Amino acid sequence: MISKAKIKLFNSLSHKKFRDTLNLFTAEGDKLVTDLLSHFECKYLVAEQKWIDNLTTEKHSFIRQTDTIIVDSADEIKKISTLNTPSPVFAVFEKPETKSLNELSSSSQMILALDTIQDPGNMGTIIRTADWFGIKEIICSFTTADIFNPKVVQATMGAIANVNISYCNLEQTISQLKQNDWHVYGTLLNGQNIYSSTLDKNKTILVMGNEGKGISQEIIPLIDTPLLIPTFGKPISDSMNVAIATAITLSEFFRK
Repeated sequence: MISKAKIKLFNSLSHKKFRDTLNLFTAEGDKLVTDLLSHFECKYLVAEQKWIDNLTTEKHSFIRQTDTIIVDSADEIKKISTLNTPSPVFAVFEKPETKSLNELSSSSQMILALDTIQDPGNMGTIIRTADWFGIKEIICSFTTADIFNPKVVQATMGAIANVNISYCNLEQTISQLKQNDWHVYGTLLNGQNIYSSTLDKNKTILVMGNEGKGISQEIIPLIDTPLLIPTFGKPISDSMNVAIATAITLSEFFRK
């Protein structure tokens, strides 16, 4: 049974203020929690006994020191779940440490920069897409959605464990990287056709902008090569979903 104190603690982690203060985040779902167990320190685990029994020996080793609460059914997890249909497991993990700028510039071939991405679903999908293309570093403006928002964590489908993500003064960070010969690409309405452009992913920063406003005015002057994904036909909408645009743009970089 989950105590009232634990329920209060777990529910508080749906708010960024408490996630930051306690340095914790939550994850739900069989596959997601199983995948994250070997990457993040698990502090609390709420699960059905049958779920724990089905863990491999290796995964069992990751929860030996965890404060584990056994529940009779997933219905008990409704009290702490952020999902419409609660899963048989709910976990609380410690946040990882992020890399410094020096570590970023020395270890990365390509960095994805996110400028005020606000929708949690878009944010999670972008992280998942970056992981698919082997992007290991993402830098975000302070106005970008929190990667440890439960909806973002859920949308990453575990990719959050494979990508180093940090928040920074984006303008300042990109400026510093440019001084070390990093080339900056960004998607803009006045950019050149991405399908006919010469793209180089070596020491490259790719900037993706806000869902409605695009790349912010202070970042635009830092872009060396503006890119455009052209329309084919007469679309009713005046912009493309940023997660889809990120996938298309990364695909072109790696295709060429």
